[in-house]
Amino acid sequence: MSLLKEIILQIFFALIPFVAFNIYYRDKIRNYSQTFILLTSSLCLFLAMTFASNVVDGVIFDIRYVIMFFGLVYGGVQTGIILIVEFVIYRLYLGGEGMPVAMIILACTFSLSLLFYKLYKANYRRTFVTFLAGIAFSVIPLVLTYSFFPNDVKEHLAYHLIVIPMQNSLGTWLLLTLFGKSVADKEMFIRHAQNEKIETMSHVAASLAHEVRNPLTAVKGFLKLIQEDHKHLPKLEQYINICLGEVQRTELILSEYLSISKPLTARHEVINFSEQLYVIREVMSPYANMHNVELEVHAPDSPVPVLANPKSSRCWLTSLKMRSKRARRSPTQK
Repeated sequence: MSLLKEIILQIFFALIPFVAFNIYYRDKIRNYSQTFILLTSSLCLFLAMTFASNVVDGVIFDIRYVIMFFGLVYGGVQTGIILIVEFVIYRLYLGGEGMPVAMIILACTFSLSLLFYKLYKANYRRTFVTFLAGIAFSVIPLVLTYSFFPNDVKEHLAYHLIVIPMQNSLGTWLLLTLFGKSVADKEMFIRHAQNEKIETMSHVAASLAHEVRNPLTAVKGFLKLIQEDHKHLPKLEQYINICLGEVQRTELILSEYLSISKPLTARHEVINFSEQLYVIREVMSPYANMHNVELEVHAPDSPVPVLANPKSSRCWLTSLKMRSKRARRSPTQK
């Protein structure tokens, strides 16, 4: 039972980067960074060495090689070197008769880790590379420990044949597999969010072009009339007023659509809810006309004061237009 506890504890330390990634990057539209890998790996290495297992005083075993390989794969060579420095300093601090052999094991495993790292980054059968790395991290410590402390290995043979291989091979497979799956899912989520943003922008552009085309067409028509009949001053003034009104309407439409790109402020003021309903109808009317829908507003004659942000409803309506266009593409449930 004690051997099983040792394995579970070290596996738990090995999964710290995976757990931290799923907590910290859960709602973020970005993937892991080198700093994140360095910090989580350093914490994991420190905890694993602090609560390492041992059967002989001064000779400790933990999942340090798993963490260093993980740091190489996802943090690069620079992260791997920093982890080595951390290990050397802390191992010198811990001391014990197993310190020299620990340094030799580290040199051998890190050299192999560089080879496995290159194979892993080259997409060369990553599952197989992970399996080989776990085996190597289990065999090398066992062989070198037996070379320096053969009697201790023979006396605690079950520990060296079960605990060390299990925590190194299982830790390597679990950490790289689970973290790799989380990273792949996050990349898929980021691509989906980017595609969603591009799709929304295309809908905004299409809807904006449709709504601006109507007043521009009116302005173009009246300008042609002015060009053809510019000597009749009464009509000329009337045409110019109509054109100015259509230009003002165009400016209003552009302002409404640009408002969705600006973050809403926390400003609140007393507004007339009845007037806001008419503003909403003006914003939604072009979109309703496109689908042969007539909008009617039934508002009381007396003012209806409410405390709200006057721009929030317009931003929400513009966003609602985009969502309704996407909804028409998929079957609805009633």
